[in-house]
Amino acid sequence: MVKSLEKLKNIIVTTTNEVPGFKIKEYKGVVWASSVKGRHFLSDLNAIVKSFFGLRVKEHENLMNSLKMETFRKLNQGAKKLGANAVVGLRIEVTYLSGAVEIFAYGTAVVVG
Repeated sequence: MVKSLEKLKNIIVTTTNEVPGFKIKEYKGVVWASSVKGRHFLSDLNAIVKSFFGLRVKEHENLMNSLKMETFRKLNQGAKKLGANAVVGLRIEVTYLSGAVEIFAYGTAVVVG
């Protein structure tokens, strides 16, 4: 996962509306990305049993980490296409659909300097 994170270093991503130490020079627009992956019935059953006993549910952690990385990769690509070098005001929503999980991320693509 560290190698995947290194690829994301080109774009600054923050939940705040500014980037400390930088001035926003240009607003490029809203950028968003989403990823959806299906969950298997047996892994859900396994998660229920593990949760009941207070154990870590590694399968769901792995699923969420995979979805998160995919979503951030798409967000970075969208920001780059707009000519931005940062995304401010990042918001993330997680939705549990019938048999699937969706992560939706959005923010404002900007040029900082």
